[in-house]
Amino acid sequence: MRRCFVYTPPEYDKDTTVRYPVLYLQHGGGEDETGWPNQGKTNLIMDNLIAEGKAKPFIIVMDNGTWSMGGRPPARGQGGTWPPAGWADTFKKTLLEDIIPMIDADYRTLADQPHRAMAGLSMGGMQTKVITLANLDTFSHIGIFSGGSIAPTDINDLTAFKQKVKVAFVSYGSREIDPANRRGGFGGDPKANAEALRQAGVNSVFYVSSNTAHEWQSWRRSLREFAQFLFKDDAGGSPSSPAVAVEPAVKFVLRVDCGAAESYKDKFGNVWAADQDLEAGKTWGAVYGSILDRPDVGITGTEIPRIYETERYSVESYKFTVPNGKYTVRLHFAETFEGITSEEGRVFSVSVQDREVLKDLDLYKTVGPLKPLVKEYKGVSVENGQLAIGFTPNIENPQICGVEILAE
Repeated sequence: MRRCFVYTPPEYDKDTTVRYPVLYLQHGGGEDETGWPNQGKTNLIMDNLIAEGKAKPFIIVMDNGTWSMGGRPPARGQGGTWPPAGWADTFKKTLLEDIIPMIDADYRTLADQPHRAMAGLSMGGMQTKVITLANLDTFSHIGIFSGGSIAPTDINDLTAFKQKVKVAFVSYGSREIDPANRRGGFGGDPKANAEALRQAGVNSVFYVSSNTAHEWQSWRRSLREFAQFLFKDDAGGSPSSPAVAVEPAVKFVLRVDCGAAESYKDKFGNVWAADQDLEAGKTWGAVYGSILDRPDVGITGTEIPRIYETERYSVESYKFTVPNGKYTVRLHFAETFEGITSEEGRVFSVSVQDREVLKDLDLYKTVGPLKPLVKEYKGVSVENGQLAIGFTPNIENPQICGVEILAE
């Protein structure tokens, strides 16, 4: 016999036709299934987020993840790998074969991969990593609180991972990741791993709880932030609002070379990501438009001409999935089409977050052909996890060569 605690959202008993996604939330070493409902204040955090419209209603299951394995596994720092191979197998079997089927049978769940998440703190975070990576057909959202991180080298099939995992969330208290106090044995630098995943096209989020350590205040805050990313793309309701990190350890940076087929580093060491289609399930993308590449077209007046040799032409909009917060947005344009030979050959307008920032832009008139135009906008606010750049044609179709999104 075993028990678990189950949180149901406030409206659960009012409409018995509604089904809900599920988060399986695990405690740390030396604790049990009472940790999250008692010290974690799970119900208060969720009730408040739902009432404020910041999180979608979902069920949370808190079970006992205490594990045992045959033999005497090595202690951390005393040789061998940590955690030892197979250490999570016992709980994994219980979770997949007993707990999840029981919850799906007894509660009104949406019993499929897109509506199932797993997260945990410390030991529970390590369990989450092991179990979810081995069962991507079961879980779509992953949260690791002070329990390691996911590096690209941990993933067997990165393409499948990007398709199946909607968010990979890693968090720490700021005092845990301070170099003087960093906890070891968790598989590398979590900040660098999260950034590497993001560069690979994963919706990777790294959150830092300000002025806290390996403690419940870090984990309560982590749950609050993680919950706002969960199941936000479900049909039938408005998306929730991803949270702004109290103290981001890595400021979000995204540079996209519009029209480019491959990512690269410029002479300053900045990574420019390749253009990607939103319809293909990527983290960002253009709505409609054609990709054009004019290598060695002869751009002058820039130290990075490669940006302006590709473009997205006849584009309707770009939509980027980013953490909430304030951003500086830079837009790069250049008129490289030989068919534009005079003013008013191409005129279009541009908006950022539905605010018109460039009205009737005429590149030929503004800077002339084969010269870059860079426009920068500070204080761009993102409150729903998405930053949109829109284009409206006037004469000829719009074009853009590059986008930079830099967290403030």
